[in-house]
Amino acid sequence: MVTDILTQILILLSVSMLLGVVLDKFKIPEVVAYIVSGVIVGAGVLRIILPSPTISHIESISLFFIILSIGVEANTEYIYGNLRRSIIFTISGFVIPMILGLIILNMITPFGVISSFVVSLSVSVPSISIISVLLMRYNLLKVNGGRLILSAVVLTDILAFIMLSATTENMYRVIESLGFVVLFFFAIAVFDILIRRRAIGIIKWIEEKEESTNMEYLLFSIVIIAGLLVSIIFEAIGITYVLGSFFAGILIHEASVGEKYHRMLVNTLKRINDSFFIPLFFSIAGLSVVFPHLDLFIIFLPALIVIIASGTALNYLMSKRFIKSITPLTTMSVLGGRGAVGVIIAAIAYDTGIITSTEYSLAILGTVLISLIITPLISLAVSGNKNAGTSSQSGT
Repeated sequence: MVTDILTQILILLSVSMLLGVVLDKFKIPEVVAYIVSGVIVGAGVLRIILPSPTISHIESISLFFIILSIGVEANTEYIYGNLRRSIIFTISGFVIPMILGLIILNMITPFGVISSFVVSLSVSVPSISIISVLLMRYNLLKVNGGRLILSAVVLTDILAFIMLSATTENMYRVIESLGFVVLFFFAIAVFDILIRRRAIGIIKWIEEKEESTNMEYLLFSIVIIAGLLVSIIFEAIGITYVLGSFFAGILIHEASVGEKYHRMLVNTLKRINDSFFIPLFFSIAGLSVVFPHLDLFIIFLPALIVIIASGTALNYLMSKRFIKSITPLTTMSVLGGRGAVGVIIAAIAYDTGIITSTEYSLAILGTVLISLIITPLISLAVSGNKNAGTSSQSGT
């Protein structure tokens, strides 16, 4: 049994990494390549590896480390400093397209309201993993506009997971969960302020222990334990552990552990995720994808077109109104990044029986298509950013 699992992991990693290298030459996001590799070896094409409980457990562990890493790389100042404008982008670029997609899916497909909601939710939500990579790759986090985009995506993804919980819980539990997240958000803000006020003392203590203790090992262990603890708390109250691992991660920043060790933690998690957990998770996500009948995909296509058109148009217009440091085309193309969060939401819904394998497949295909259509536009938009001049980089 162990040998079988190791062989499956070997096949998934080998195929996903090879396909990632090949498709990267065509400017296709690696996450898309990993999903496609899972589709090829999974139920959709070759049927070499099929979903199983053991594979599902490995998928959950991979997801924990991916989201924890995203939290560590994010900064609480990005989130709280741009909250009002983040809400505007969340409503315009996510909530409105999702509602429009839901209406169309519910009208023209046989899915039902809940299934239509989950599919629309999965396809509409931007992915913090892809977007954060794009922001870093093009140095957009150095300007306020890029930080606003990251803040909006963090808020959007949190809201998306709360919405997902509404499909399995009654309204009272949803309101209770939402209230808990708001309180937890507030508690983290307070805790973060306390950490920053004592940052000098914390960093000094770390420096004093450097000679006698392997601080990198100790801090890495603490981060993982904290992430697991908060994740368990979230699961216990009926909220996905994904949010718990993210919230635990955002408390780990330069002010809490110092620039040196924060960089070490980020780099360590990044190496583990880039080489193992990210290709493994997304290739596993692709295992369950089966190609729907052409007539069903054609029925799904109008909703996908509306989600793409409304989301990109509203992101473009909101960018012209609220962001001056980067071009609207850049904002539109970056926020078109789909992948991790949409796949995660679809996977959770599929594993819990909320959606069928056909609906799951459509959700995955939708996220892949949007990323293939919109994110490559950033290569055209970057030249526009360069022409914007450095004088606007201090603006929003």
